[in-house]
Amino acid sequence: MKFHLYDILVVLHLLWATFMIGGFVLAVVGIFQPACRRLVKLRTAHVIGIVLTASVPLWSGICPLTDWENALRTGAGLSTIPRSFLAHYANRILYINVAGWLITLLTSLVAVVSLILYFVYPPWKGRNAPLSKKKQSDCPGYR
Repeated sequence: MKFHLYDILVVLHLLWATFMIGGFVLAVVGIFQPACRRLVKLRTAHVIGIVLTASVPLWSGICPLTDWENALRTGAGLSTIPRSFLAHYANRILYINVAGWLITLLTSLVAVVSLILYFVYPPWKGRNAPLSKKKQSDCPGYR
């Protein structure tokens, strides 16, 4: 099986979307599990990433990764993605017809809620206080 650069880009794009969704879930879990709030670098990277992702429609209208994938597909003589990455692959893989504007709206809502949670439940608050082993294990992925 031969892989092309656009295949690798699809995987990277999917990993980015997973990080955006997973970071949001982690922020929401952090309301109830203080151990999850202490992941300062992860939560900071997520909030910056989701704000940048949500601002894409304001400055270009299409995600740079989608644009790059389309350019690579065109160069290979393949059809391009006619709408957002998530909407396209939700339709293709899950057979759910999702409008691109809905993805944009949901991304914007996730960005706003993530920002609010970042400052209402800040990751830096009390980060030097030791946690017991039980509390550390309350947060998935916490070491």
